[in-house]
Amino acid sequence: MAYQMDLSVSPSADARLRAKARQVFYKMKGSTHFSREELYAVLFIYFKLTQRGPMDKELFEDAIARIFKITDSETLDRIFMLIETPSHRVGPVGWARLLSTFCRGTLDEKVDFVFQVP
Repeated sequence: MAYQMDLSVSPSADARLRAKARQVFYKMKGSTHFSREELYAVLFIYFKLTQRGPMDKELFEDAIARIFKITDSETLDRIFMLIETPSHRVGPVGWARLLSTFCRGTLDEKVDFVFQVP
């Protein structure tokens, strides 16, 4: 029996979230600064946040404000514009890459990111 990653959801929901995270994990493995466990956890968090629907601008801004204490709406808008998809949503790959840059990125990567923000 596999352990339950998140006790705040039912075992069946936990299994579904783990399966979704695992699918993206194998595509992204090695493309971030995260360890395997960290990347898996970041993806799991993304899929937990998006259980009720896609990560739209409102959900993204709320999550980033809570995680990084960035509350300036103009800054949040600009970050969102960098990683949103054509459907105006944030996908799991964009989410993981953003967190990788913010949390583990080199100084050069962070500077490059800042200058990409419109």
